[in-house]
Amino acid sequence: MTEESWVTVRIHQRLDAIYQDADGIDNPGPYFDNATQTMVVPTVVDALANNGIVYKGIGIGYSDGIVDNERFGMRRFTYYTSTSAYPYNDPGPAAEFYNFMEGQWANGSEMYYGGLGSTPGVLSDYMFPGTSDPLHWSTGGTDMSAQYPNGWDESTNNNPAGDRRFVQSAGPFTLKPGAVNNITVGIVYGRSTEGSLMASVEAMKRADTKAQALFDACFKILSPPDAPKLTIQELDKELILMIENPISSNNYQEAYEEIDEINIPDPNVDRKYRFEGYQIFQLKNQDVSVADIADPTKARLVAQCDIKNNISRIINFEFDEALGFSVPVEKVDGENKGIRHSFQILEDAFAQGARRLVNHKTYYYVAVAYAYNQFKKYDPNDALFLDGQKIPYISSRLNFDGTAISSTPAVPHNPMPEADGTYQMIGYGSTPRITRLDG
Repeated sequence: MTEESWVTVRIHQRLDAIYQDADGIDNPGPYFDNATQTMVVPTVVDALANNGIVYKGIGIGYSDGIVDNERFGMRRFTYYTSTSAYPYNDPGPAAEFYNFMEGQWANGSEMYYGGLGSTPGVLSDYMFPGTSDPLHWSTGGTDMSAQYPNGWDESTNNNPAGDRRFVQSAGPFTLKPGAVNNITVGIVYGRSTEGSLMASVEAMKRADTKAQALFDACFKILSPPDAPKLTIQELDKELILMIENPISSNNYQEAYEEIDEINIPDPNVDRKYRFEGYQIFQLKNQDVSVADIADPTKARLVAQCDIKNNISRIINFEFDEALGFSVPVEKVDGENKGIRHSFQILEDAFAQGARRLVNHKTYYYVAVAYAYNQFKKYDPNDALFLDGQKIPYISSRLNFDGTAISSTPAVPHNPMPEADGTYQMIGYGSTPRITRLDG
């Protein structure tokens, strides 16, 4: 922490996971009741009396019908300041470290809710919980909202800034000789380049929400729509590109839909990405991959189509490390004329001067599918829309068969010799003339 920092904690979102000592019961915790379709949450009194929890984020295995599989999360959050006087400064002997882990100051005195945590009053297991403890878990059920209507953190208390250090602990638990207890810990980081002393804390909270969502989803990340199978018919100075989605694709029949539990954790908004269209790029050479399609010196868009709807131009706001903030990047400028599955290519996107395809020269193409979600519009200039969707566009990460996406080579040439001299009488896009006589 810097010399001008504050600390805070979010009680209901933690990744720590340690097996709780066996006690022969299924300890109480929040669970979803299928019969009533509601979330059932034990009281703080019941949870404390039976070694349970009241927030899903601070443990797993509670109220699941299985005895002694409970794993608890963070039980104490304490802090100290390097420049403060004893016992509020850095711990020295091992006993002082253990005191902080138990939720006490270095000398073993208790920590209390409010102020700097040192004024006697209501005991608190977590320092500076803000508004993350609506059930008053940290104070054993004592409601402190009358004294602290905006929650208790360093900003509401207007604490002097300092060189903060903090301790997160889970326990106590018994580890017998030779026994194994797996511990899962997640540490998130957030930093702001501007704003108040709480700006970095808010950035950390956003990172914490995403980390918790990753943990809850067993680290299964969102899978975009698979790239379609690309087949190319080689003709005289012409190529016909055809795409399809075999049954192995997650976009079979163009029915791709997937919930983004990681980046859109709010269940009350539309969290589904849905298939929207295709893009086909010509690659400069065989060494260029799908990772380079945003680089116009290596890949250029030669065909695009999308569902005819109210979605056409899609812009992502991508974080720029050099600038330190998100910048708009156009991902698609859709023609919005409906989905097509074949495309005529007559020109070389990289040619200088004459652009017509050249026979017996190898060209490289790659096709991707993309999906769209905008649960809420993002507007960097409007404070009411800063929590909107920054990434409405996602595109293929894998091929239709689960392999890595690779380019498809094509060599234009006169097809007559390989077709025993068969002459092609019609060209791409030709249709018979149909006259309606009746009906």
